[in-house]
Amino acid sequence: MNVVDDNEEREARDLLQAARSGDEHALGCLLAPHWHGLRLFCGLMLGTADAADRAIAETVLAARSELEAIGSPASVRMWIHRIAARVCVRAVDRDPVQNDQPPEPHGPTLREPSAGTEQIAHE
Repeated sequence: MNVVDDNEEREARDLLQAARSGDEHALGCLLAPHWHGLRLFCGLMLGTADAADRAIAETVLAARSELEAIGSPASVRMWIHRIAARVCVRAVDRDPVQNDQPPEPHGPTLREPSAGTEQIAHE
């Protein structure tokens, strides 16, 4: 481990301690590196960007009260994704109809194979 790694680890521990003491900015700094991954995770679980954004807001609120569960700064990613998963599951349970919609399209749709394709496959 070099000096840079030691400094980064010390800064991460300081951020975690400050967040535990109620520093909102420190909590934001602690979660910022995971924001994109959380948005992707929640979006995939819930199917829409709006639902993902609501879940992330709820995740941050829940995270405030669960900061003591973080063993070390290295485990923040696992910790925040675990909270997000619980939030997303509750969102699906609350509104299964909204979350039963197919995800927003991000690529080409798949088509049924044509009759000619089936014949070729069976030959």
